[in-house]
Amino acid sequence: IILMSVGYATFSVPLQITGTTTIEKASWGIVFDNVTALDNTTTVPTANITAPSLADTTHLSFGVKMVLNSVYEFTVDVHNTGTIPAKLDTYTLTGTKGADTVLNASTGLSYSSNYLSYDVTYADGTKLAQGDALGAGESKTLKVSVKYTQPTSADQLPSANEAYVFTLDLGYTQA
Repeated sequence: IILMSVGYATFSVPLQITGTTTIEKASWGIVFDNVTALDNTTTVPTANITAPSLADTTHLSFGVKMVLNSVYEFTVDVHNTGTIPAKLDTYTLTGTKGADTVLNASTGLSYSSNYLSYDVTYADGTKLAQGDALGAGESKTLKVSVKYTQPTSADQLPSANEAYVFTLDLGYTQA
């Protein structure tokens, strides 16, 4: 047994693997930027508009006092500031009328009543869809549109001023 051990030790060779690896930094960030009012908003007097503003890069707010047959539209970029590709996972548009009346947006990114419509699409008019890709460093432009139109019957118009608040939530995950 001793001779076999010595013989094995003589013919055995240790193996080593040496290598180097560099891990690049990675970051995650989806933000709003580049808010731009569209030209057709001239149907709403400037005094009636609180222009879209970014309180921070993930929250945008605006205000508009609308009169019959007016339109207010603007665009905003959704920008992937990170190094990781993203995809749109969830999106919801919720609204309230007055203090607590919850509006039902059955199509997910639009709301319409007899006289009010509110839509969020890509700037080219296509609908947002679950799984839409947003590459690292890439931006996509969203278009927000609010319209106050004449209903088929004048008795469908509001009899008093109405306040609406809409909230769009976009949830992105790693692609």
